[in-house]
Amino acid sequence: MAGYSTGYTYNLSGALIEETYPSGRKVKNVLDNDGELSLVQSARCGVVNGVTATCSDPQGYLSYEKNFFCRRQAASEFGVGQGFTA
Repeated sequence: MAGYSTGYTYNLSGALIEETYPSGRKVKNVLDNDGELSLVQSARCGVVNGVTATCSDPQGYLSYEKNFFCRRQAASEFGVGQGFTA
């Protein structure tokens, strides 16, 4: 049975900046000057703006829940955690 691999790229600070899925699709996380997530880019869906996330503990669990969809209604970014940021 053939395996599937998902690739992850991190910056020197340890923040996730790119994911590569088995299909070859790449999703880039763009950080602002403070190292906070400012937008998510996907070649399939373009740019998603307005992403907010806050860390709730040192292990890096995110306390947010948001779903973003591109014009074709394909999920381009989503996350689930403790709490909700509107």
